[in-house]
Amino acid sequence: MTLLLARHGECTASGTYCGRTDAPLTEKGRQQAAALSRALEAYPIKACFTSPLLRALETARVALDGRDVPLSIDERLREVDFGAWEGLKHAEIEPRWPKLIPAWLSDPSGVDIPEGEPFSSLRRRVREFLSEHAQSALSDNILIVAHGGPLAVVSLELLGHPGTEFFNHVPSLGSLRLIDVERRAVLPC
Repeated sequence: MTLLLARHGECTASGTYCGRTDAPLTEKGRQQAAALSRALEAYPIKACFTSPLLRALETARVALDGRDVPLSIDERLREVDFGAWEGLKHAEIEPRWPKLIPAWLSDPSGVDIPEGEPFSSLRRRVREFLSEHAQSALSDNILIVAHGGPLAVVSLELLGHPGTEFFNHVPSLGSLRLIDVERRAVLPC
């Protein structure tokens, strides 16, 4: 079956490096979550796993409103901790860490964000989550509602892609991506 990957809607901190910040959805973000709900109507979903951060949790609740789907909060799906970059815009980070930004954009696995969580930690916790739950997605549709970082790593892991392709797999806000776990392939929505 399918792993359905949904990124949370726009939040009050969107446009910044928003990792551990627990920002709520904006009105546009709630609309994106409602659109996800309509898109998900086409899929029978056995279970939903979500990040504990408010923007993901709110998105999951709106997207599953009226459906009898168990919702489980999983710490491993929280966004990466951006440390000293937290709450800053890209244009604010670049002049302060001019050598780190190009390296981060080409391969985040080789960059240690000052005071932040190593990319290897994000990848490790997502692997742990997948080893525990990917088997379920072989027989049932499982929904994951999370953030750009963890969802990109889910894609990297399931598709067998290297960290250098990370930014090719970061989904846009409020979007849905389907992965056939058994065939390790992205499906059309």
